[in-house]
Amino acid sequence: SAPSIALDRFAAVMDSMLTPRQNKWHNLKATDPNLNKVFEVREWFDEVNRILFASRYNPKANFAGQNAERWVSMGAFGTGSLFVDFDPRIGLRYRCINLRDTYFLENHQGQIDTVFRRFNLTARQAVQQFGDKMMPEKVLKALENPNQIDKEFEFLHVVMPNEDYDPQRADARGKPFMSLYICKSEKQLVAPKGGYYTFPYSISRYVLAPDEVYGRGPAMMALPDIKMLNEMAKTDIRAVHKLVDPPLL
Repeated sequence: SAPSIALDRFAAVMDSMLTPRQNKWHNLKATDPNLNKVFEVREWFDEVNRILFASRYNPKANFAGQNAERWVSMGAFGTGSLFVDFDPRIGLRYRCINLRDTYFLENHQGQIDTVFRRFNLTARQAVQQFGDKMMPEKVLKALENPNQIDKEFEFLHVVMPNEDYDPQRADARGKPFMSLYICKSEKQLVAPKGGYYTFPYSISRYVLAPDEVYGRGPAMMALPDIKMLNEMAKTDIRAVHKLVDPPLL
């Protein structure tokens, strides 16, 4: 149990040092240093920071729990992914994404700017999230059938730079990042083309080697010792079994 306990301690240390909920660890300010000297500007940013902190740690936002899962993922596998969504009814909404379901791409500067995320939804959940206007007929039929209402369908969320970006527009083309939700089995969009002003996936990578996209965590560095200790423990157990209950001829 030592590696599992060490992983929990790693997540607790990272959370308490980098994202402590008792302190305002984020701070917005103007890019122009002269503006930051103006009292009214500093007062405005202080209020914005207070609102952002309150929104982030709203229990409905679920940041604290999902952020802890992100630290666990980063400690074990070297990469943690946190999806930042917005619900008009509750505000910010956070969710830690399993690395099994995500695929990242970097731009020419080594920054992650493209994510493909696979996820499953039942017919009822799919209609709740996307509505029924663009939903495939196969999903709608499953929703109408009481025996298939909990049947799962595979969906894909794609976020990438918007090639048609126009900052003068107020629709999806006016956002730097394009967002697509696709029903994978039917190869059909289930929601209108959307977008984000900032990249919605917060990707943490512990250590990177040159030309690597996915990080390396401390658990990967300790993995040889963990495996060796496990084998040594098995040997000790076999020896003790023979000692206390020796074979008799």
